[in-house]
Order: sequence, then C-alpha cells, then structure tokens
Amino acid sequence: MGPSGSGKSTLLAALSDHAHYANVYGDIKINGVKASMKQFKNVCAFVTQDDFMNRQLTVEEAILFSARTRLNWSVSQKRLERLVDGVIQLLDLNEVRHSIIGDENKRGISGGQRKRVSIAMEFVACPYVLFLDEPTSSLDSYSSFEVAKSMKDIARSGITVVAVVHQPRYEIFQMFDDVILLGKGGRVAYAGPCSTAMDYFKNELQLECPPFVNPSDFFLDAIYDPQAAYRAQTERNSTTSSSQRKSTEFRGLTCDEIFQKWEMYQSKNSSALHRNDDTSSHLSDNHSSSLNGHTESSYDILVKEEENRKQSALLHFIVCLYRSFSLKIRDIMSFFIDSLMVYISGLALGIIFLKETYTGPMPSELIQSCPVAIRSICEYPLNNPLINVASIVPLALGLCASMSSLSTFGTRQEQLVFKKERSSGLSTIAYFLAKNLEQLPNIVLGPLIFLSIFLCLYAPRASFGEYYYIILLMQFSAFGLGSLISVSIRMDLSQLASAVSVLVFQLVGGSKPTLPQMKSIFVPMYWFSCISYIRYCQEALYLVEIKYYKDTYDIKSSLELFGYDLDNFNFCVGMIPVFGIVFRILTLIMLYQRTYLLAPYTLHFSAVCNGT
Repeated sequence: MGPSGSGKSTLLAALSDHAHYANVYGDIKINGVKASMKQFKNVCAFVTQDDFMNRQLTVEEAILFSARTRLNWSVSQKRLERLVDGVIQLLDLNEVRHSIIGDENKRGISGGQRKRVSIAMEFVACPYVLFLDEPTSSLDSYSSFEVAKSMKDIARSGITVVAVVHQPRYEIFQMFDDVILLGKGGRVAYAGPCSTAMDYFKNELQLECPPFVNPSDFFLDAIYDPQAAYRAQTERNSTTSSSQRKSTEFRGLTCDEIFQKWEMYQSKNSSALHRNDDTSSHLSDNHSSSLNGHTESSYDILVKEEENRKQSALLHFIVCLYRSFSLKIRDIMSFFIDSLMVYISGLALGIIFLKETYTGPMPSELIQSCPVAIRSICEYPLNNPLINVASIVPLALGLCASMSSLSTFGTRQEQLVFKKERSSGLSTIAYFLAKNLEQLPNIVLGPLIFLSIFLCLYAPRASFGEYYYIILLMQFSAFGLGSLISVSIRMDLSQLASAVSVLVFQLVGGSKPTLPQMKSIFVPMYWFSCISYIRYCQEALYLVEIKYYKDTYDIKSSLELFGYDLDNFNFCVGMIPVFGIVFRILTLIMLYQRTYLLAPYTLHFSAVCNGT
C-alpha cells in the first residue's frame, strides 16, 4: 500500500519481471539463492490492473485456454477440465461459466466477475506466487470484497499472494497477513504483519487512528503528509485533560524521519517482523527432498518444477489456432462483410469493363501506308483495356485485403491480450503462425468470390484457373502488407496508412507512368517499382491475357510499350509470394520488438523472497 506515485506497481512489476519498460538493476534472492524471476515465469503468475483477455470468449473458454498454454503438455484433457472446474468453483464463477465475457460493444459479465476471471486465468496455472496489481481498483465495495475473499481462498490453498491495493476497506485489510507501506520515492514506512501496524504507528510514531476512520486511509494520510496528521491529532485532543494533552505535545515527524524511524526500528526488532535465519533454514529443510540419492534444496526443486512446466511451441500453436478459428466462426458477420466488399469490387469492375476487348495494332501493310507523322501511333493497339484491368484489379483487391487484415494483429484489444499472454510464456512464433492461418479463408475464398462475378461480365480469354492462381498470390501478399502495417502503426492511423501504401504501390506498378518512362524520368522511381508487389501482379495479369492474342495480332508493341516480356511471366508469378513472405517476416520481427523494447530509464531495487 502507499499513496499514488509511491512506486507500488513499479515494485511489483520489477519483482515479477514485468517491468519491460525499464532496465532493472538490483538483487533478488529466491529461497536464499540470488536469481531472477525471469527464470521462474512458469511457476509465477501476474494479474494486471486492467483485464486483458479475449472478450468474445466465454468465462470457461478463457480459463481453459490459459490452462492449456501454461501447464505441461502431459496433463490430460480430463484432468485439465477438472482443474478448470475447481478454479471456477473456488472463485464463485459457476453461474457465469458459459457467459461471454463481453466488452463495450457486447454486454457480458460484471466488472467484479471479470476481475475474478483474470485471477482465475492465472490461478489455473498452479503458480507458487501470484502477483496482483490493484485487483480491487474500479470496483464497488462489495465486488472488491468478493475479489479479496477469492485472493484469501487462493492463499489458503498454499499459494503466496502479493497484491498492490489502494485504500481497501477495513474488512479487506484484515484479510492480509503482511503489509508494506511505501511512501514518497518508494521508501518503506512499515513492513510487517497487518495486525501490528496500528500499534507501530501509535507507539513509535505517536499517531493513533481516530475512531470511525478506516485504518488504510489513516496509514496513507500519515505517510503522505505526516505533519497534517499530527496537527489533526492535536486538534482532536484539544479538549482532553492536561495529562492527555501533554502526551500529544509531540512536534511530529517529517516523511524522511518516518522512513528513518522504520529503518532504526527494523534493525532493532527484525526478529519480531521477519523470520530469522533458523526459521528460514527450517522452512528450507521442510521443502527439501531426497532424489537420486542426494538431498535437494527447495530452490533446486523450484528449478526442476520450472523445467517440467515448459511447453512446446507446437502445443501453443495448436491451442492458438483452435482459439483463432473459434473466434472467427463466432464473428462470422465480419467475414461476410469482407466477402461482400470483394464481391462488390468484382461487380463494379465487371460493369466498367463490360464488353471491353483488346484490339491490336493494324497490319504492318496498313501501318506502312500511314502518314509518317502518325505512323508510330498506328503501331500501338487500337484498344487496350488489358492494362487497365491489370492495374485496377490489384488496387481494388489490395485495398480490400489490407483493410481486412488490419484486425488480425492491430486492434488495441488484440495487442494488449498478446502482450499479456506473451509475458506469461506464450510462444510468439506459435501465436503468429496461428493468426496467419486464421486469414486463410479470406485469402482462398476472396479470389473465388471476386472472379465469380468479374469474369462473367468481363469475359477474358484466359481461364478461370489462371486468373485465380495470380489473384490468390496477390491476396497472400496484400494480407501480409496489412498485417505489417497493423503492428507498425497505431490503429487510428493504420487504415489511412494501408490505403496510402496500396495506392503508392499501384502508382509505381508500371501502368502510368510505364516502366520505360520511369527510367527516363527518374531512375530511383524505377528502383522503387521493383519493391512494389503490385508491379509484378500487374505484369502477370497483363501477360496471362495478352498471350492469347499473339496469333491474331502483333503484340510486340503492346509489350514494349510497358516494358513487359512474355518470358517474364513465371518470374513475376514467383515474385508475388516473395513479397508476402517478406511482409510476414517483418511482422514477426515487429511482434518480437514490441515485446522486448525497453524504455530509456532504470529501476534500482533489492529484494529477498524467502520460502516457496
């Protein structure tokens, strides 16, 4: 406990290895051995102040997912379900176990129940230590009491519970065994049993909690502004007898003096507040076991337990994939809307290019008879809608695909849930692959939906399969581009960035200006076109159609005009998925960077954790 800004949450984050926003220096001793909590992330759990979870899942599904990704793969499904059922019963969530958690768009369970779900998702991992950052914040008095009662039940099961609480009611304060009171700058004003805190303030600091005042509020007021607390106490006692008034003529301590007072008191009375070395040794002996003919300390057992709980990325991938498709099926309306947009694009483009056919250049005999001034013009096709189709189709589908894929990684809720799950040990590569496979229905069915109407109206000479193959690869790349943008740019700007990116790629795709024109205008512009996936999509779509006219017309000029070559068809088709792979690799790198990026400031602390 402590006033705002005293470093409560920062200390908890540093102790639990969740202070990824800073460089942490100092020592932690676990069962007497210098170590880092990073080594024990599978046997520790952390409940954040905000409830980060997939709100579209039911209570039972959310807890079951956490259990499957946190416990060893050898735990059977039946045993896992029994464990989840026990946690639900313990935290009094049975009535809402099949209810959707809900969010601001879809109503679900209450705030207090949601907080207990957050606790259950961590408790189901069977941790040795459970850290909670302000679990009662933003809750009403009754909900706070229910959450605190759940924490007490967890502690009774043998798990160490460490929580940051802010002004708890007296009944909640009494539930805790020990309390650390932090003051300004993170300095300790008291650390010991809750039952002796009142006596310490009364006997050592000459501060007594007034009647009908919550002790928690009294402690925080005294730590934040001790002089005001002393003045208030003097005023309350102004009507007392002279003998009583004499005892209150204490000038009062400053904040620094209160901290120093505690340090002096701690050095003199450490045995009364903490377990001595003999007690710690006894605890360590009680947690030792004999394995393979030698005795292991409780720390060694903890290390082995950590190793036993490690999971494979394959299991995480399977669980994440199941969750992703479950949520996709549950949100089928979004898939329907995405498909509808693709269909409308195909319909609109089909109407635009209705009855449009390619008409090649005039025969060479007629060209030679043309006036010299217009002879070069006569060498080009009389009507060439192919380049328009080849440039607009990638633009339309690229916009639909990239916009659709922004929600895969980019929503605020998705990012926060991933960050929370990653800190709990979820494999980043497993999560990434599962989310990519989630896009598969859109990638595969999108071209089918588009071509089903577009080809009926446009009626090209190339087959359905040839168009589908190219557009399928194009969708693969466009979805990769959208995923990259979603993890690189804020959600409120990602839609604009996605539209601009696709538009820029289309502008340098080679239709206008053409590739030869780019070389003559500005060479770097041509180089930029080489890293545009739409350039290769456009050329492939153009070549797949114009090759069917080579027996009817001389298509040489139609190719030279845009710098294309029929022999480049396979190269263009091969380059399209390369961009999709590159976009996804960059997306994965950004996911890792987002997880491990540190802020430029430092935390210094020293802590000792005795016992298991």
